[in-house]
Amino acid sequence: MAHRLRMRTLLLIVMIVVGTVVMHNQDRTQHTQEPLYVVLAPTVLHPSTPLVVSVHLMRSPKQEMGGRGIPIKVTITLMRGDNQLEMISREIMPASSQEMEVPVPDHLLEGAQPYSLTVEGEDYQRVEGSLFLHKVPLKIAKPRHIISINLNSNILIQKQAVQATISVHQTNLQPYSGPLHASLLSPQGVVVKRWTRQTRKEPLVFQYQLARHTPAGEWTIRASTQDVEQNETFSVLSFLPREVDISVDLPRRISPSASHLSGTITATYTQSGVPVWGNLSLSADIIERDGGEVLSSMVLSQPAWTQVNERQSFIYTREEVEEMVGSHNPGMRYYNEEDLGKEFYSNHDEPSLNFFNGYWKFNFPLQQLISKKKHGTSFDVRIVAKVGDLRLKEIYEGFAEVTIVEPEVKLHFVGADSQFIDVENPFDTLVAVSMQDGTKLSQLSLFSAKLEVLTKLVLHNGSEIILDGEEKIREPLLSVWKHSSSISSEVRRRPNLRVSDIRGIVLDARYKDDTFQGKTSMYLQVGRRKHRLYISCSTRNPQVGENIVFHVRSNKYVEHLNYVINNSGKVLESSSIRLAPYNMRTFHVLVTKEMAPLTTLLVWHMDSAGYVVAQSLPFPVDTSKGKHNLTSVRTSLPVDNEGLSHPSQEVAIMASPGNFLSISSMPQALWEIQDKRSKPFQYSLYQACSDQLPVFQWAGGKLENDLVSVFLAQSSGSSAEQLELNHLTVLSDVVLETEETDSELLCPAGFQLCKEGRCQSDKLSCDEGLTRSEQKDSRRIHKNLLSSMFPAQSIWQMAKVPQNMSMLYKYPAELKTNQIVTSLLYSDKYISKQYSKVEVETGLKLTVSGPKNCRVGEEISIEVNVKNEGNSDIMVDIFLPQSDKYQFVLTDGEILGLDGKHLQILIASSNWRTVLVPVRPYKLGLVDVRVTASSAGASHVHSFHGMAVRDTGFTQSHHTSTQVDLSHNSYSLQYLTVDPLGDNSCIFSITGDTLGPFLEQEVQPAVNCLESVSNLAKLVSHYKYRTQKQRKVEPSLSELMNEAYQEILSCKLPGGGFSITYGGRLQSIWLTAYASKILDESLSEVSQRFGFSVDLQVVESAVEWIITQQLDGGSFQELEMFPDSSQAPVEFQEISVTSQVVIMLASLRNFNLERTLKYKPILLNSAAWLSSQLTSLDRDPHPHDLAIVAYALQLADSPSKDAAFELLSKYRIESDQFMFWGSDNEPPRPTRLVENHHHLLPNPLLCCQSLSVRATAYGLLTYTIRRELIIEPIVQWLNARRHSHSSWSASVDSALATEALAMYSVSSLPVETSLSVKVEFVGKMKSKVTVLTVNDLELGPHLISLDNFYGHVRVEVTGQGKAVVQLSSKYRVMAENSLEESPVQAYEQEVQVQLVNNMQELLITTCHRWLCPYQTGYSGPAQMEIIPPTGYSLSTNTMDQVMSLNNTQGVVGVEQIEERIIIQYKYLTASTTCLTTPLYRQYKVSNLYSSLLVRIHSSLSPEHFHQSLVSLPQLSASTCQLCGSHLCHQCSSIISSHSDSVSSHVIIIIIISISIQFCFHHQGGRNHFTDCDRVHLHLSFLQNTIFYVP
Repeated sequence: MAHRLRMRTLLLIVMIVVGTVVMHNQDRTQHTQEPLYVVLAPTVLHPSTPLVVSVHLMRSPKQEMGGRGIPIKVTITLMRGDNQLEMISREIMPASSQEMEVPVPDHLLEGAQPYSLTVEGEDYQRVEGSLFLHKVPLKIAKPRHIISINLNSNILIQKQAVQATISVHQTNLQPYSGPLHASLLSPQGVVVKRWTRQTRKEPLVFQYQLARHTPAGEWTIRASTQDVEQNETFSVLSFLPREVDISVDLPRRISPSASHLSGTITATYTQSGVPVWGNLSLSADIIERDGGEVLSSMVLSQPAWTQVNERQSFIYTREEVEEMVGSHNPGMRYYNEEDLGKEFYSNHDEPSLNFFNGYWKFNFPLQQLISKKKHGTSFDVRIVAKVGDLRLKEIYEGFAEVTIVEPEVKLHFVGADSQFIDVENPFDTLVAVSMQDGTKLSQLSLFSAKLEVLTKLVLHNGSEIILDGEEKIREPLLSVWKHSSSISSEVRRRPNLRVSDIRGIVLDARYKDDTFQGKTSMYLQVGRRKHRLYISCSTRNPQVGENIVFHVRSNKYVEHLNYVINNSGKVLESSSIRLAPYNMRTFHVLVTKEMAPLTTLLVWHMDSAGYVVAQSLPFPVDTSKGKHNLTSVRTSLPVDNEGLSHPSQEVAIMASPGNFLSISSMPQALWEIQDKRSKPFQYSLYQACSDQLPVFQWAGGKLENDLVSVFLAQSSGSSAEQLELNHLTVLSDVVLETEETDSELLCPAGFQLCKEGRCQSDKLSCDEGLTRSEQKDSRRIHKNLLSSMFPAQSIWQMAKVPQNMSMLYKYPAELKTNQIVTSLLYSDKYISKQYSKVEVETGLKLTVSGPKNCRVGEEISIEVNVKNEGNSDIMVDIFLPQSDKYQFVLTDGEILGLDGKHLQILIASSNWRTVLVPVRPYKLGLVDVRVTASSAGASHVHSFHGMAVRDTGFTQSHHTSTQVDLSHNSYSLQYLTVDPLGDNSCIFSITGDTLGPFLEQEVQPAVNCLESVSNLAKLVSHYKYRTQKQRKVEPSLSELMNEAYQEILSCKLPGGGFSITYGGRLQSIWLTAYASKILDESLSEVSQRFGFSVDLQVVESAVEWIITQQLDGGSFQELEMFPDSSQAPVEFQEISVTSQVVIMLASLRNFNLERTLKYKPILLNSAAWLSSQLTSLDRDPHPHDLAIVAYALQLADSPSKDAAFELLSKYRIESDQFMFWGSDNEPPRPTRLVENHHHLLPNPLLCCQSLSVRATAYGLLTYTIRRELIIEPIVQWLNARRHSHSSWSASVDSALATEALAMYSVSSLPVETSLSVKVEFVGKMKSKVTVLTVNDLELGPHLISLDNFYGHVRVEVTGQGKAVVQLSSKYRVMAENSLEESPVQAYEQEVQVQLVNNMQELLITTCHRWLCPYQTGYSGPAQMEIIPPTGYSLSTNTMDQVMSLNNTQGVVGVEQIEERIIIQYKYLTASTTCLTTPLYRQYKVSNLYSSLLVRIHSSLSPEHFHQSLVSLPQLSASTCQLCGSHLCHQCSSIISSHSDSVSSHVIIIIIISISIQFCFHHQGGRNHFTDCDRVHLHLSFLQNTIFYVP
């Protein structure tokens, strides 16, 4: 039995072994039959580029082992839908490969019929059917777009123009020819401007003019094509140029271990550039960098100040300052804390430098300064300099910030974007080093730079093995070090260590040089054990025509590897390489131009089991040629026809011909604080081509360009992802398999997992671990702005490079600061940027300054300031040529040369000298005073000063207007009177319609948001009228619309509402509703192609805010603006505000249905409330309320609209041929009977004319909508109440009257206009006859101007049609009794002027009181205007201090526009408000018109005004009495310096005297203010009283 059991067991074992062998052989047979074929096919189509399909036939389908192979016929067909486009067939033998090219049409069409590729194999031995058939969907390749936006500056101020040069490139390096959409967004994200342009070969230029009041903050330029969008931001800063520029210069950063902090202070007068003399004090603030919190403050001092103060002299050189400060260097002389505190900080005896001459260098011990900072807090030190100016008696301030940071550099691992390392293959990476701000290391740092990489093995059991560090070799010319890691090599060195024990490795890179140090770390997790390919490249910079060398490695034995050279789906080359018997092979590929800009090497393999493994390596091919160079040169002086030279700086540029060159320039000081974080074009191009290409960017430092380096490393991702990225697919008869993905990344101790899928050191935040380009830097300005940073003109030009490759770029030599010229060379394939510094030539520096506005006949002392920047004393010749616009004022026997005035002065080295040259302008308009300075051995320098010369006295105006209607007759005769009230300047106009003209010269700058909204409304009405009547639209309308829109946005508050004043804090429902209506109307009526666009979200947010203000009964009230809304002007009372909201809601046209339905109940409730007020309106009718309610209910289609209209019609006033709504006491039209002819007198100034115009305009709108018959008298009345050719009294009146007349004109039946007009000026001294033709082709306005005319104008009109005839006259007023008086005593005004400081200052005290003419307690918005004598000005410090009254006296705005000083009040009451405004003498002016004008008026009703003319004969001094000439004997010297005008006086003190009256009494249900006792409150501003010791 045992033997039998053994035999059975043995037989069973034999059977099992035999069965296993048979099964294994069967399995081998099955695998040798698969795969039969492998096809590598593209998945994208490129026009006119053949599809390259690689077919690999592994064997014959019926081939026995060792038998003869039979070819297979492979057919590839390109299909579009079911239509065959191209077909190609080839016979392929077994065990061979072949590339098959399928032609592709030049034009590919997208649509419902997609493209596809069919691959079919036919076996000649098969009777029927295909051996294989595959269908591959194809997509049309679309190159990615790269949008480059280059700005003229990314720091701008109001009134400057932003200029964006935008170009679109494609990754296929072909020109882009599609549309480009661009938009400009305000800091609130509001679209301010839209453009759509068709791209051309040259880049597109977009320009937008910033308004005087525009939102401050970070703006965005957004450009987009159909596929991509790009943003570029710039900052608009609220900057008011000051009289003195103070520059604090500090290093940008310093180490906290430094012994001291050094810097310089420079103070110069803004206009002249002459150094300021006065005193200097310094302080320091420690500021938290993240939140901006001031951690501590300290007053600073300098030991050297004692030495200067004891000398009591302003005369010392910069070299002496250097020597004095150097002798007290805190890092060299003082060592203990007590001495440091005593000498340099607040307890020093000399807290200020009392003899500051415009320059000082400071030095402070740093450690004591920063000792109180919070532990671990990143912080900046702000040095604040305060300079007390002796000349202007003002204190000015400047600052700069320095970042306190360890002297560390930033290290970045650059290479394959993978967090896994293979066991068998190496892992290559590079370590790039940059400064903290992303700039390159200096050559000095690189000389001593060392980088070491430490490797740490992290084991699964939690232990770690630290390997020896290895110092790396730097890449040539770059701060980059290469490192390679290999786990297998480390395991072989350690017999007790197995690969399976290792979880991952940590790479710790450490950098150090003689100054800086830094470190970073990286974690790599061991990936799954699987077949992997590894590619590397030993060619650093592939060039066309050269070979690029690749190295391919496999961690598994394979005989062959296949590779494809692929460019965005285009197969440029396909082949195979033999790997056996090795696991690594080196081969090369010829670089061709078709490979630009980026090509990928894809290496792949499929084994007998259908397992596919692939790896790719992208590499760039740079084809950009002709890098351009800039060279600064100085040219000769071209001379114009008048013999005046116009010097200019020139920059020579060498560039490739045929390309386009954009050149711009900005002051160096502005360039240094620019944000330069935008990505270079090369960086953007590579990123657009592939996100697998390791690219690193160093930011340019100083004048260096950004440096972009590409590191050739294999891509990350699975094999399937590699094929997909390269737009390829593998076809076979087996089920293809790719490798399993790596396991989830698990970070070891000391690391954190960031959302980008990487392990970051837990000592850094994930954001801190990002590269510089991925970080969002702070845009805080680290230095105060200077006037010299912002030249008045934008210096930019674009041109095509000529064939000689040389271009000259010119800009005015009057720009006295060093300039940075930026040139951008645009080609189809690349953008190249270069910087160049153009330095102001040393030798002579010349500035000319004086008042910008003056009166004819005044003697203006022009300040000619010359600086000798050389090292020795020189004699300087100054020349001022003769002019036909001014005369030289000769003093003390001075003799004038035939060609002009010649002066000769001696100027010491590094010194300024100021010469005063008095001139007397005798022509009105713009006058330029040109000056040339020269000396032996130095070139000529030129400069000029421009002045706007106006007539003597103050301008008042009269206006006469009437409408001529020849609809029923063919003749009209009008006489218009011009009374001899002064030196009249007359303008006659006639326009062939009922709307009247739009004259751009009459547009005045808006002073508040009320005027901005009204201006936009008027402009939109003119635009609508012209477009609907198909008439020419003035291009200036677009510019003015954009300006008004910006001003409106500057009044928008976060809640959604608008304030009355720019930057105000109180939202007005009335204004918000009015603005919303106008903005919504602009969206509907103004074409975007006209250059004006409104963002709907502005209207949406405004309406959303308004509806939240509705009261329970349905009405709206101005509860924020006035403490008691019942005492507000009629426009701001409940009926008017509610009506305005109803008008707005009923007029909205651009909201979607959801919002419209949401607002409908609000509209119905408000309209119902207005309907309920009709009875009370009938009892107490107010013309304005009657008209606006009737119009609102008409628009809302309320059931009460007819009742409201009847009420409106009931209270109309008819007088002569007119019909209007207003006061029934209005006198008839004034005329004068002369020789039996009625001469029209100027339109009268009536007490309630603004309300009457608004009411009548609403009435005309209502009548027009209802198509009433009696409507022409309303139009006649409105046209007879104009106060200028384009406007009425207030801005709101003008807007409403223009809207009403435009709607009437558009709604009326078209009438042919054909008029013959004879205009005859009949005067006592002048006569003139002009014949005009007014017809549908020449509607006008036709203008006739005549100066010094008195008499009358005879206007004879024949023909048919309608026309508006107007005559305006401006005349001068020299005495107060000639000033125009208000028709009603609305304001009480008292003006006192005090002359102080030897007439160098005027203290103007104005007291105002509202006299309640219409039984309202508040005046509403009011403004005071002061026109001072020439040479006197309001300092910026005073403006800031007056604005501080916002919370006490309702001062909501202060600004100076040309010669006018405008102070705005929220409102005035019956309480007397007094304000003392100091003006300082900025320039010396003799023969002065010594009067000033003060005027107060209501913004809504300008006829409510009071104006006073104050004569100051004490100011009328001669030129020599003022020392206004260099030749006055009693003055100090023929060669004067800026110190001659210095005297010992107190810096100004502003005193606000407020007289408050509290009084109410009850009358008619309303509270009224009455006269009561006054309570006086005195406020003192600027307590600093600083005395100077001469």
